[in-house]
Amino acid sequence: MRQLSLGILVLCAFAIDSRGDETAAARPSLRITVTAYDKPDSGGTTDVRLETTDGVWATLTPVTLPFATVKKVVVEGPKEGRGHKDVRIEFQGTGPATPDNRYLIELWVSNAEGRVLWHTWQVEGDARLNKPIQMGSRIGMPSLVNHPSFRLPASVAPRMRTIKVQLRKMTPAELRHFPSSPSEIDLAMTRPDKDGRFVLSFAAPEDHAPASAIESAKQRVAVSLANDPSVKDAGRSVRFAEPQADGRYRVAFQLDPKLIDKSEVGIAFYEAQPGDKDFGQKFFVEGKGANYSGSWYSTRVRLLEVPLVD
Repeated sequence: MRQLSLGILVLCAFAIDSRGDETAAARPSLRITVTAYDKPDSGGTTDVRLETTDGVWATLTPVTLPFATVKKVVVEGPKEGRGHKDVRIEFQGTGPATPDNRYLIELWVSNAEGRVLWHTWQVEGDARLNKPIQMGSRIGMPSLVNHPSFRLPASVAPRMRTIKVQLRKMTPAELRHFPSSPSEIDLAMTRPDKDGRFVLSFAAPEDHAPASAIESAKQRVAVSLANDPSVKDAGRSVRFAEPQADGRYRVAFQLDPKLIDKSEVGIAFYEAQPGDKDFGQKFFVEGKGANYSGSWYSTRVRLLEVPLVD
């Protein structure tokens, strides 16, 4: 796989209002980070002030990234009768415009504590290749700028404090890791190194996120990696995970690089069993049956379909 490096642009929005500090204090600031992956040594950080008018945040000037120019990032506030917010991005590719150009636009929304509230993505081709459209006796001129947009759920918008937008110019082989939408636990993996080392990361499903310290103390998480389920006795590894400061779980694995596309991961959220402190070891590691009482959530997915993060 080709090595991609990171360039970062940080866009900071400030709540400024001419009517005084009281209004400004009531309107929390919003931080937007845009990252781009493409060429080596394309880094650097630039601060750009965003302006706000009636809940609309937008960049003041276009920003040049290694493979595209970001013309605008807008976060449009809730309107009458709607509780959601819309995030709109305008960018145009640079360099040769070819049918093979694919841009992955990812969006992360986090709260004031840095916990990810929502994660999604879109894949787009190169808008510079759009052709004029014959509309009867008229010819419609297409936009040569990409306009990806995201609608934040109404439950997320009031709590968001940071938005991360990530643009990548992808190859078809890399895009196979991105299904039509994120999984319920927002599962992701780092790009495996030459020795097959990588880290899986995920969050608790919304219906199984602990609502109190007591529930959190009872919750357990098991991560099982089957090397190649199509081969009998191919081997598997089991890890037990704890949530980190940002609320996500991270587990490191190492596989033969030739097996990564054939392997699958299983993740289970379950409750500690008061009368059986070794339940996890017996059930997930030794494969022994055991009595169980409590909530349960599990999922299984091929590593080939897990989104890559860098």
